Amino acid sequence: MAYSGNADCEFVEYCGECKYADSDKICLRRPGFKAQLRLSRLPAYQWQNFKLIPDEIDVPAYEKLASIAETITDRVQTLGSRNLVICGDNMGNGKTTWAIKLLKYYLHDIAWEVYNDEYAHGAFVPTSQYVLDAKDFSYGSAHKRYEEVRDAADRADLTVWDDIGSAEYTRYDYINLLVPIERRILAGKFNIFTTNFTSYSDDFINRVGDRLANRIWQTSDIVELKGEGARG
Repeated sequence: MAYSGNADCEFVEYCGECKYADSDKICLRRPGFKAQLRLSRLPAYQWQNFKLIPDEIDVPAYEKLASIAETITDRVQTLGSRNLVICGDNMGNGKTTWAIKLLKYYLHDIAWEVYNDEYAHGAFVPTSQYVLDAKDFSYGSAHKRYEEVRDAADRADLTVWDDIGSAEYTRYDYINLLVPIERRILAGKFNIFTTNFTSYSDDFINRVGDRLANRIWQTSDIVELKGEGARG
């Protein structure tokens, strides 16, 4: 269905149902969606829709990710479904944007059902910021942000762990990532991981630790982006 409503709505790519200029007053789906975006801790800048144009080499990967988007709700709500790794050693080729798109597709599908819920059904964890904030032992604003992201990530149906292995992890960092990820996997909850590492290699193991690397790679389907194209 062609979209004919509020062009500023963050939902436009996922919905296409709005026929009213003032969606906030008419549409029950948009407020529920926006509430879940806030609860997910996804940065507000990422709420907008970014168009992705793949390099030719990545067309099959984009098609696979589009297919996953169409069935994301079944995948998330079926306990024990395989997780997803979106990887590629080129920076800026759409890994994070695709993970966010999948998160938003899920929140779209459940927006009616969770209209009044006060907890996050999806969560976005920028892992470098997450482990840095955990070290705010003064328990200031950064630690508060860490706790909010941690709690959302733990409870969410779908959690995106963005840029796993982008920095060297201390033992403290490692535990702060391993424990919540392992807890989610053992509970059968769905996770999306993005990383610049493209295989279960010694480099990946050395960066994130053997146990965390195993948990991520062995429980996930892998989609690799090899090109450089991204936002159009």
